[in-house]
Amino acid sequence: THLANLSLSVNGLQVADKNAPMKNLFSVDAMSFALEPVPLLSKKVIIDEMTVTGIRYGTARKTSGALPPRKAAKVEKSWLSAESPLGKMAGKVSERAKSKAAGLPALSAIASAKEQLKTTNLQGLVKAENLPMLKDLDAMKTGYQQKSADYQAKVKSLKVQETLASVGPAWNDVQALKIQNAQDLISAKDKIDRLNKCRQDLQTASDTLKTLKAQAEADFGDQKNLLAKIEELKNRDLQAVGQLLKLPTFDFSSLTGVILGPVWMERLDRALDLIAKARTYMPTSKGKTKKSAPITQPRLHGVDVRFPVFNRPPDFWIKHIAVSGTTGGDGKPNQPLDFSGTITDVTSDPALLGSPVRVDLKGAQGAHRLVVQAVLNHTQEIPVDTLQVEMAGLRAEELHLPSSEYLPAFQGGNAAVTAGLTLTGNEFAAQMNLALTGLAKANTAKPTGLGSAAEIAASLWSGIDALHFGAEGKGSPDKFDLTIHSDLDKILSERMQKLLGQELAGVQAKVKAEIEKLVAGKQSDLLASYGADKGGVLGSLAGQQKELTEKIASIQKLIKEKQDVGAGATNQQTEQLKNKAQDQLKGLFGR
Repeated sequence: THLANLSLSVNGLQVADKNAPMKNLFSVDAMSFALEPVPLLSKKVIIDEMTVTGIRYGTARKTSGALPPRKAAKVEKSWLSAESPLGKMAGKVSERAKSKAAGLPALSAIASAKEQLKTTNLQGLVKAENLPMLKDLDAMKTGYQQKSADYQAKVKSLKVQETLASVGPAWNDVQALKIQNAQDLISAKDKIDRLNKCRQDLQTASDTLKTLKAQAEADFGDQKNLLAKIEELKNRDLQAVGQLLKLPTFDFSSLTGVILGPVWMERLDRALDLIAKARTYMPTSKGKTKKSAPITQPRLHGVDVRFPVFNRPPDFWIKHIAVSGTTGGDGKPNQPLDFSGTITDVTSDPALLGSPVRVDLKGAQGAHRLVVQAVLNHTQEIPVDTLQVEMAGLRAEELHLPSSEYLPAFQGGNAAVTAGLTLTGNEFAAQMNLALTGLAKANTAKPTGLGSAAEIAASLWSGIDALHFGAEGKGSPDKFDLTIHSDLDKILSERMQKLLGQELAGVQAKVKAEIEKLVAGKQSDLLASYGADKGGVLGSLAGQQKELTEKIASIQKLIKEKQDVGAGATNQQTEQLKNKAQDQLKGLFGR
């Protein structure tokens, strides 16, 4: 460190990784800058230009960078006291991924499982008392019978036949009407109104039946859903019997995500942690703590006159940082790539400055490429931080893939990574896509058998030349979702299942056949009862609704007929009165 003429230079700076004290979080060969003298008089640190060269990250250290336990605890406590909800989430993300990875069985267990299957004995284990589904089928049958009884009771309570019978007197009265003139139509109105009231009662009953029918169809469901439920119960009992037989069970449905997920989650955790710390040092206007004004005694003489100050700078402000570095370094096997770029407007008061921090780093050498862009916008009440990273032309080993017996030691290959992170307040959304190609040549292990974990891993990846892996995460510190997917999940899952050979499939087939025999009778009874109960309820509802619909239509037809006759008689009577009036007028005027 050297200080002269308000210029400061720092050489050989190293910051250890607290989680890996024999590695550097980052190191810097040289850093230099000059302070503006006038702002210092106002206790403000303003730097126009800073130069940082020789940046490296993840490099090996010659000595441990771990702090003494007491000092480490003090630093950790200070961070926790100032940590935002976002910072407290860092660590939880990778913990979830690691817990899934810990659930994978050891590869050596797969080889021993093959031998176990050869000696599996089914005698006396597949029997009725070991199949809970037999009681479940009885309960389902009773349930459908109870539903049928409940719906039949509801239909009976509607008294549809009584309602239909009550229409008779009003129907007969209207049918017997003889309408020859307007006076007859007026006197018939009460009888037609009574019949209309009966029609409305029938319509109400019809609507109720329609609603009940829809409810019954939903309650009983489709037979295919019932069959799917039965199949689900069979698979459940198959697993239960498998546990009695101590059959090996492995779930490899998302093998790629479980293996590679922790790598992405760990880096997402680190990004969240760094941004949380940046928010601590560069708070928004809402996050800044205001110091209370000092208590002063009133002066007896004189008045201080303060003039407004425009364009007041923040207390700390680095206007421009020119950075350069390399992706290589001690302990890193990768081909180093030099990069350079700028960081602008690093300040303790973003709201006052009104400009976000911008990071723009780039490096390219042939197919090898690196782009890092970030915007930390803390100028408003709710901070918005974005980070975009693109890397191409990497070798597989440069990705620092996790140490897993499921992964062979890839040497070479080509890797490309794109990742993005957006934080709005404490809500985050992140995504990452990884493409690995040329893996067939990079996989130096050769499958020679199934005796060791390395040989099983080699067999698992044999012939696979490319891998595409994607991950998304979003949420808040209290609740967040993480999804991981790969185009190889299905292939690797099938290969892992095949490693168990035909023994497991053979034993499972025998167990399932025995289960089918034991449940066949009750399954048949359930399906028959289901069909009868559902058919009886829906048939009864449909039949009575049809009667109501037909009666409503006949009432509407009868009323219309009588109204049409009345309208005709009224028109005829009106015409007769008109003609009579005309004749009288002619006689009156002699025409």
